[in-house]
Amino acid sequence: MKTYTPHFIASPFFESLRVSGPDFRASAQSSAEAVSNQSNSEFWWKNGRVGEAVRDYGDKMRILSKKITQILLMCLGKDFDARFKSEFCNCEGYLRINNYSLPEKRVKGKDVEGLGMHTDMSCLTIVYQDDIGGLQVRSKDGKWLNIDPFEGSLVVNIGDLLHAWSNGKLRSSEHRVILKERKNQNRSSRVSLAFFWCFEDSKFRENSERGKFEKVGF
Repeated sequence: MKTYTPHFIASPFFESLRVSGPDFRASAQSSAEAVSNQSNSEFWWKNGRVGEAVRDYGDKMRILSKKITQILLMCLGKDFDARFKSEFCNCEGYLRINNYSLPEKRVKGKDVEGLGMHTDMSCLTIVYQDDIGGLQVRSKDGKWLNIDPFEGSLVVNIGDLLHAWSNGKLRSSEHRVILKERKNQNRSSRVSLAFFWCFEDSKFRENSERGKFEKVGF
């Protein structure tokens, strides 16, 4: 899978670097090399300290993802909790470092989408967003709700894999990113870190309960 997603693939305002586990530092170095030859990229990257920071962040997100998954399974019942060891303890994650170019101007009353509505093909996604904001989640009645950033906070999304695995008991969230007009000319972009926690392999999980969904693979 490509480590760098340039502008105009998902959105003209969006570019992303993928850093994969379990060796986040080595993957970060590969990503740095991939982006170094991209003349239109806004990423600023140095291998050394950034690689160490990404490694530490990825390792912590792996631990946090396991804890959150265990709590969710406990809430679903004893039978679900007992399956954590066989189906979730070997999950692995990858990190996406996302950069959104802020528009210099926007049409009054019209939203500018940095990334359109989607759900995540993961078990869990843990998102850190900077202070600019723009993340929105779609409610059951179709309204868009702002997920405002707070210092020291993380956003946790249920992904499609856990949605299907739980047979709909846990619902994956539709979300998008709306870009705000630049208020400070020194700030030309919005940055977020998204950690995707996924099954470690492509085997299907089976259950005696009648499924509500088609088989899901990734």
